[in-house]
Amino acid sequence: MVLLYIAYTMSRSGTFYYNRRVPKHAVAVYGQCIRQALSKDPDEAQAYAERLSNVLEASWCRKTNISPVDVSA
Repeated sequence: MVLLYIAYTMSRSGTFYYNRRVPKHAVAVYGQCIRQALSKDPDEAQAYAERLSNVLEASWCRKTNISPVDVSA
């Protein structure tokens, strides 16, 4: 069995899901957590998770003006 770790993901029933708590200052825009199905393919899921993490972090790095990101897109 190969253990695969992809940051901010969990695997359930063969599908990788993005699963991340939102910083307190961004909860009004995003809610408490972001959960989104990514892919069944680990390489594809890792690419999606890395890109999504970068986009989200850029969105909420400015605490005064947080622009929402369409996570499912």
